[in-house]
Amino acid sequence: MSSLRTLLCGLVFALTAQQAQAEDPFLNTVAGCVGRLSAQMEHHWLFHDKPTAQIETQRAHMLDILEALTTHQNARSVLSTRIAAKLAHASLLTRAAFSHDPKSMAWARAQSDRQLALCSTITLAAHRAPQEKQMTVSDASTEQKTVNQRAVQVKQ
Repeated sequence: MSSLRTLLCGLVFALTAQQAQAEDPFLNTVAGCVGRLSAQMEHHWLFHDKPTAQIETQRAHMLDILEALTTHQNARSVLSTRIAAKLAHASLLTRAAFSHDPKSMAWARAQSDRQLALCSTITLAAHRAPQEKQMTVSDASTEQKTVNQRAVQVKQ
């Protein structure tokens, strides 16, 4: 009888979780990204040789966006989406790190990278390598100026 009750509770939870999805696809995407970045950050903590500063910064930016989008009415669905995405991403990372099948590891790593790349497109912060050159534009005098210098000149 106990297993039947557990199955029934699981079914009820699954049905309510499906109904709890927010109607805003952008909100779902941001909530999912926060969950994925949380799992990625914890995975980086597990493997001490991986840097976490960029992931932590990106997660902080996503949390700011999510906080702005979350209301009292959709808070439950946002949390549900975050948890589901975190569990799914943690599963991918576990498979990528500990699977015995090289094809499975590569697939999981590719899926994880693809999901994180989607999250990177949402934030406005540039994630560039330090050696990368700054984007430049040329004005009428053909002198190269950075975008910020050009913006100041236009503003004046």
